[in-house]
Amino acid sequence: MLYRSWILAALLLLTLAGCASTGGTTDNGGGDEPVDPTSDTETEAWATKMYGDARVYYYVKQGAQGVAGAAQKEVRYTLINKTHSLYRGLPDNQLRADEYYISNADMMDMLNGLRKKCSFFEISREIGSRDPFKLALSQPYNQTERFLAVEIIKGGVVNCAYFPRQPINDAVLASLNEQEKERLRYFTDAQNIVVFYTRYALPRGTSGTGGGPNIRRNPR
Repeated sequence: MLYRSWILAALLLLTLAGCASTGGTTDNGGGDEPVDPTSDTETEAWATKMYGDARVYYYVKQGAQGVAGAAQKEVRYTLINKTHSLYRGLPDNQLRADEYYISNADMMDMLNGLRKKCSFFEISREIGSRDPFKLALSQPYNQTERFLAVEIIKGGVVNCAYFPRQPINDAVLASLNEQEKERLRYFTDAQNIVVFYTRYALPRGTSGTGGGPNIRRNPR
């Protein structure tokens, strides 16, 4: 509960501050004015004050049902705020294949959208410092087909809000009660917000890799 109290307080502070700013991304998923990326938002001090270090995870297991029932490949994204202390000074070409930097302002907008539109920090469960990928892979497929997670490190404390989803088909959908259907809608809304922000992941450079010029903005 302490984790949720300080993250909600930090997000509320940004909501009040963000209302006076303009610019930023075109859609933050939460209805607030986006944070102005030309302000001091890309400094370590700003991010530390507002939310600390943040990583947002999105994972879909191999074989999950995609469009028209087709089995899809594994999907794995980790969005990391630009000034994250654990990655400070690490060139983007040294990140794992699933990892992408995102501006501090976009990270704040995304967290705000998750809080406001789908009550993410209320309906998810806290897993502390556990690795959400390892947790999902340890769970049976019929329990966890995909997940969303938000890890916050603030004041030396690591907390991760974890929101899994089971496979969904017509039979499963028909068996859900209203509370479970509402939870599914929240997951879908949260998934849409996170996938939207993958479009704003900073492009990977190829300096020192022999790969020529920078690859296109959205290498997906």
